[in-house]
Amino acid sequence: MNINPEYTVDHVVRTILSDLLAKIEVSAQQVLIGTDPDDIHDLRVATRRTRTVLGQMPGVFQKTTIRPFQQGFRRIGDITGACRDLDVWLDAIDENQGLTDTSDANRLESLNLLVRRHRDEARAQVIADLELPWFAALLSQWKTFLDTPPETLPEKATRKIAPVAAARILKAHQRLLKHGNALPEAPMAAQFHRLRIDGKKLRYLLEFFGGLFDPEQSNHLIEDLKRLQDVLGGINDRKIQLKALSSLEESSDPAVALAVDRHRQFLQDTLEVFHCNFAAEFRAFADPEVTQSFWGLFGP
Repeated sequence: MNINPEYTVDHVVRTILSDLLAKIEVSAQQVLIGTDPDDIHDLRVATRRTRTVLGQMPGVFQKTTIRPFQQGFRRIGDITGACRDLDVWLDAIDENQGLTDTSDANRLESLNLLVRRHRDEARAQVIADLELPWFAALLSQWKTFLDTPPETLPEKATRKIAPVAAARILKAHQRLLKHGNALPEAPMAAQFHRLRIDGKKLRYLLEFFGGLFDPEQSNHLIEDLKRLQDVLGGINDRKIQLKALSSLEESSDPAVALAVDRHRQFLQDTLEVFHCNFAAEFRAFADPEVTQSFWGLFGP
């Protein structure tokens, strides 16, 4: 998206949010009529980006006005989370099957079928929730809000976008480094999750506003961040899957029980690899040269 640095914060934020609303509408329609797991992923990403813009641009809108919308977008995330986790789990099972011999791959098929059945049930629930009146009302009211700015804007909304965006990017970058540097030797899942959320917020800000400064250099920073995000995402997914797998340990189906045992070892092994890679990727992203690039591009 091309943004004029002379535009006001209000104008740019409403433009970005309108673009995201269009993506939410398209992806939601695809969820309702299709079967592609990427549709739910696209819906979640557009919703998460919307929530990030609202959270990272304080003072642009009245808190009491946007609170119901924030709650509605959070609800979208809540109702789609289980289905997306199961889609990611199916990807992990498929990866495991591709790395094992034929006999082990066949043993994993019973787990694959079980998880797929749970995923199909979760997707059906997502569709049922999106067909309820609240969802259409949320999108309709949100569009009306975005299309009708007030005659008198809050002072923060009238500022030029470039310096405001730069300050928010630097703050998000500093927050990520602070949380990452504070991690203990054996971080808890919640600490990794917080760092993962920090990374998402920083990436979205860079993708929204990096082009205001130097698109090529911003893209380099995004690529550096993506490598860290990939590791954090892998850690998060494996931990979620291991927790879910524990509920199947006492399965009365011997084939499922055996598949659970095989797949647990795969998840534990790959989680260990992700943990090892995290240390290297965080050191690389926290390197003083990368920090200097952030300040050189977005600093005052």
